[in-house]
Amino acid sequence: MLATMTKWTVVNAGVPGELAQQGCARLEPLVAEHRPELILVFLGGNDILRRGSIQALNEGLAHCADVARGAKVPMVLFAVPRFELTGFADSPIFANVAKSSKVDFLTPQLGKLLGNEKLRADQVHLNADGYRALAGNVAEELRRLGYLRH
Repeated sequence: MLATMTKWTVVNAGVPGELAQQGCARLEPLVAEHRPELILVFLGGNDILRRGSIQALNEGLAHCADVARGAKVPMVLFAVPRFELTGFADSPIFANVAKSSKVDFLTPQLGKLLGNEKLRADQVHLNADGYRALAGNVAEELRRLGYLRH
């Protein structure tokens, strides 16, 4: 959906159930293979759901930033929500990692989308309409950051 909206070639290298450290450990060979102009990192949801180590999540995401920096490719880190008493809210971990790693950061409003039962397939996954809305939010944020001109 993001490829259609942006007219970019988008490589979705995500693996269901993967933790941030696992995804970021796979990034270097993916960058070598695909030679991207931009790296989008949307990892950490499984870390949060499984109540994993915050340190491991931070280290994993920081490794992604290190790989991007080493490849001289800009990276954008996406916020992932956590469930709170009042609903979903972006976890501050992602903004903190982006700031300390000096990479761009965006919030795709996933928590807001998950809060709308008409956009959910289950408690933690979007349906087709939800993913369409998510792609639209990402495209708008990429435009705001200057990566998308049209």
